Amino acid sequence: MLVACDESYTPSGPYLVFTSIWVPISVSLNLIRNVYEFRIEEKVWGEISWKKTTPNYLENYKKFIKIFISNSDVVFHTLLVPYKKSWFDIKKFFYGSDSAMRESHVGMLLAKRATTCKSNGIAEDFSFILDKDLITRTRFPNWPGLLRRKLDESGITPLIVTDCHSRTLPLIQAADLVAGATSTTWNKEVMNRQQQELIGCIENESKVKLENYDIYPPGFKDKKINNWLWRPM
Repeated sequence: MLVACDESYTPSGPYLVFTSIWVPISVSLNLIRNVYEFRIEEKVWGEISWKKTTPNYLENYKKFIKIFISNSDVVFHTLLVPYKKSWFDIKKFFYGSDSAMRESHVGMLLAKRATTCKSNGIAEDFSFILDKDLITRTRFPNWPGLLRRKLDESGITPLIVTDCHSRTLPLIQAADLVAGATSTTWNKEVMNRQQQELIGCIENESKVKLENYDIYPPGFKDKKINNWLWRPM
């Protein structure tokens, strides 16, 4: 099982959003062949420079988003953490004294999903690829080790825990973008036309309406930490 994880937030709230994408090894090779066609400038898929996005560039992103979401074996698992903090507190959460709590949320998301997969006999082997910012931006160089320990505590022994960069599998680079785009939709940040087009593409392909909720999304019962699955396995 290949796993990519990304996060999104805005100072205005209302959520810290952590999205993970789970791709069974059995379907990854076909996805990789398709995604190779859309590699652009050897860059990480999730690091889009919107000001430089050309129409052709945007269409390529839409194509591989469709490839990902159209595969029913690919699961999107999201953790939403409601918060009402000042910008200063958010900076602490991402950069400073509260960053360990942030890593704990990501670990919780991945460990819970991995435990569910294993208990259902879906997969025994997991390779976790994290957004590079999860390591560098938080000044947490030990994050892969911390995640490994969190997973070990849940009875999961991952094959790989590493960051995402230009030399990483194209499949994981694609997952990084889709996870990031999905996470962003839960926040109130003003999106430009290109971002809106990508969100529309995700909604159309997944048949799931992604909205910026002022209240908790329908169907959510846990008001502290919420887990949401696009495709339950």
